[in-house]
Parts: sequence; C-alpha cells; structure tokens
Amino acid sequence: MMAPAAWRPVPGLPSTRYAAFLRRPDICCSNALLAAGPGAVLVVDPGADAAQAALLARFAGEALDDGPRPVVVVLTHCHIDHVLQAVTPSGRLGRIGAVLAAHERCAAVLADGDPVLSAAQLFGERLPRCTVPVRLFSGGSPEGPGEIRCEPCRTAGLRGERLTAGGSPVAEVYPAPGHTPDSVVVRVGDLLLVGDLFYAMDPGVTGLPGFDPGALSQTAASVRRLVEEVGVVEVIPGHGRPLPAREAVAALERLERAARIGPRVRPLTPERITATRILAQELLDEADRVFAQVGGQLLVAAHHLEALGEADAASGLGELPAVVEVEACLASFNRFVREFEAGERIGYQVLLKAVQSTQRIESALSRGCPGDPAPLVRVRRLTDDFMATLATGAPAVRPVPVDLNEAVGAVVSAARRSAVPDEAVLAAVDDERAFLDVLVRRLTAPPLFSDDNLRFMPSPVPVPVVTDPDRLGDGLRAVLEDLAGAGHGTVTVEVGPEKTVTVRGVPDGLPPFGLRRREAYRRRFEACKAAFCARDVEPFACRLDFSR
Repeated sequence: MMAPAAWRPVPGLPSTRYAAFLRRPDICCSNALLAAGPGAVLVVDPGADAAQAALLARFAGEALDDGPRPVVVVLTHCHIDHVLQAVTPSGRLGRIGAVLAAHERCAAVLADGDPVLSAAQLFGERLPRCTVPVRLFSGGSPEGPGEIRCEPCRTAGLRGERLTAGGSPVAEVYPAPGHTPDSVVVRVGDLLLVGDLFYAMDPGVTGLPGFDPGALSQTAASVRRLVEEVGVVEVIPGHGRPLPAREAVAALERLERAARIGPRVRPLTPERITATRILAQELLDEADRVFAQVGGQLLVAAHHLEALGEADAASGLGELPAVVEVEACLASFNRFVREFEAGERIGYQVLLKAVQSTQRIESALSRGCPGDPAPLVRVRRLTDDFMATLATGAPAVRPVPVDLNEAVGAVVSAARRSAVPDEAVLAAVDDERAFLDVLVRRLTAPPLFSDDNLRFMPSPVPVPVVTDPDRLGDGLRAVLEDLAGAGHGTVTVEVGPEKTVTVRGVPDGLPPFGLRRREAYRRRFEACKAAFCARDVEPFACRLDFSR
C-alpha cells in the first residue's frame, strides 16, 4: 500500500520541488522519489510496481509541463524491487525518455540481466537486460547524454559524483557498499536517499549476494558523518517511513556496531529459502499449538477464579496483551501461508514474514505471561534456532555430554507435576495478593500426566550421549503433549542401554501427529544428534537413536 504523494519544496534547494512515493514496508517494491528542478527531473529508485511507475510518470509529466528538461533515473543498487520499472522496455518511464544513471557495478548487473546479483531469482522473476548510459564511478568521460554531466565532488570526507543538467545541480551520489557492492546514497538538497542501507543487517537480508559487513560498517560511519556535517534534515530509506536526521544518526550508529561484530552469514539461495521457510512454518506451528494451550489454560483459570468470586482477576486473564498480540501475529502469518499456497505469495516473502512474526513473538514473550513458563521458553528456543538457521544454516544447539537417564527423567518428572508446587501455594496463604498470583499460576500450569499415567523405565546402566539437553527436553515434552492431546491416557518412556529413547502410547489411542509434524520432529531431534522414527500401528511408538 502506498501513501498519497504530493509536491513539496526540497529542503536546501528552494528552486526544486519533490514528491515522495512511500510504501508500507514490503520486499516487492521500493519507495521512490521524484524531484523537479530547473535543470532536470530526477527519479530515484522507481521500484518494481507498475502502478507506482505510472504515478511517477504522471508526476514527471506534470513537471515537464513547466518546460522541457531531461528526466534522469538514479538507482541506489541493482536489486529488482528497486529497478524493475526502470529497465522494463515497455515501462512508463521509458516512454518519457528517462535516462538511467547507476554505479558502474550496477550497470554491469543490469547489462547482463544477472538473476543472482539482482535477486531476481529469489522473486521468481526475470530481469530484462538494459544499458545504463550514465555509469557512475567508472572513471570514464564526465559527459552524459544530452545536457547531463558527472563531475567529482567531496563532502564530509566522502568522494562522490555530482550530476548536473544544463549547469544546474541534479543530485550528489556517494558510494555506500555493504548491502551490495554497487550501493550508493543520493543527496538532493538536504534530503538523503539511502536505499536498503538501514536493513542490510536484518535477518533474511544479510545473506543476499554481495553482502559485506566490513564495508557496511565503514559505510554506516561515513553516511552518519555526511548526515551530521552537511545539514541533512531527512533520510529516506528504500522501504518504510523517512527518518529525521537525529533518528537516522542513531540508526546508523547501531548499524555500524552491528556490522562490525556481525555474525557469520551464509548466502541466501532459493534452496536455502525453501528449507528455512519450512523451518519457519514448523516454528510458528509450534507457537500456535503452545499459545492455543496457554489460551485454554487461561480460560480454565478464569472460570475457577469467577467461581471463587475473583471476577476482576478472571477478566484480566482474557485480556493479556502478550497473548492477544501473539495470537494476532500467528493468525496473520497463517493467512500469509495460505496466500503462498494459493500462489499469491513467493517463498522469500513468507520467509521475511516469518522473521517479522518471530520478532513480534519474541517481543511479546519478553513482557511475560502467567502460568508455566516452560512452553514459552520452548517457543523462545525455537525462535533462536530459526534466526540462527537463517543466518548460518544451523540451529543454535549446544551439545554437551549428558546421561540419557537423567535428561529424559527430568522431562518425565516435569510432565508429572505442576509448575507451582504445593509448598508455594501454602507459603502464600497469608498474603491475599501473593496467594491470588500463585493460584493463577497453579491453575494455568496443571500436570500433563499423573505419576500412574506416565511410566518411566530408565536403563539399568548409565547411558552417556552428547546432545543439547534443553532442546532434547523441548522435543520430548512436545511429543508427550501430542500423545495427551490424542487421548493416550497412559504413556511409557523407556531409555535403552543401546542409547535409545522409546515413547509408547496405549493400543486404542489415536495417531498423535501426521507426516508434516513427523518430519518436523525428525529435523528437531536430528539437531540433538538423534535419529527419529515413528510408527502409527497400535500401539503408537516413536524412538530416538543416539547410537548413529
């Protein structure tokens, strides 16, 4: 969705007016800017949306009604969401004779129609080949087509190139490598357009081809000096809202630090996007299940509190901001997945939507929620694993030597007891407020099984393995919850001396999960150094094998 555009005077260039075409953040099309000065009409990053390009062309036509001038299109970098409408042969900007200007490395990508460096393959698009007449930072002739000229300039220690037309300034362009090698920032009066600079360290963006954290850190520092020293009043990113100078400086300082200590990042390929998207769906499926469980427990607790005459406390449980926010976030993501399955979205969009959803869940969980914290901790570990896999290709597991009897026994013990023991309830009995808090936590964290219904059969000898005990426990707890939800009233967990863990349900219990969830367990336990298999024949059983 695009905000309405309107003409405004350019700060610092009273003879020039501009219109900003700003969109809600998305990956399919960038923001765009059009500036009409005495020497030329300037367009920065027309984007990929045909409707936006048509509106740009209409505004450019209005500007040209005041007198004929060249139309110059400057590209901040070669990614398809910024350049598609500039290079499409039948595009509206081509019809009004627009001249392209870009970094020489961007020009080379566009000349080849490179599907990797332009990120076109991630969008399932084909980039038309295109010649860029004005190649910036090429060391070539300063003469451009018609009246357009390029000349060296230096500001705040940055060496750039100034575009002029008919002797009038059009824009100053400065190299800004990091997000891509060909990235530039564009100064128009006291406005600064920075392309995707602010988002270059975001998950799902850092792995794009050409990413260079060392160059990005230096770019963030030099652009910050530019903003501070030349009186820039507003910084316009390639996606999202403009930032006033003070906010932009703070964002650039954070970016400089993050890039300096940035993580090891693997390149994003279509194959990695598919694999990570599947992991994201598994993570958010698990979060959906956990919060359905939490929501159900809150309803039960509210019912009991009303019966005890605590109506205020009961109503408060149904309006917890963290739960409401997470449920809305999950519903939004699930709609997105359905649109993807219907062919209305691409895998990369789903991946970035998953990043956004994961970050919102993490923010909501940081505000706390009553009841047993264990399910929420499990979701947080899954979000950590998703983010780590997105960046490095592997989850954030920490294998250590453990005794399988002890690790599995701890999971069984936790499933047999409430998160709030009797002693905690008794200790709070003399303090009405403390007692109510403990009671709410007790009501929202019941045992999963009784001692009689969850049998544990440890190995007669210690069983040393190397695994991540937290993530092993998360997976086993989820299996037990699946069994309980499928009506397996009695479950047996057995540790074998041959380094196996077997979980069995009752003969008349329903299969606790389908193929998709089975594959999710296989991946989760594989990260814990165990092979996973399950059978649906009666009685249901699944096994972990640490001996392989």
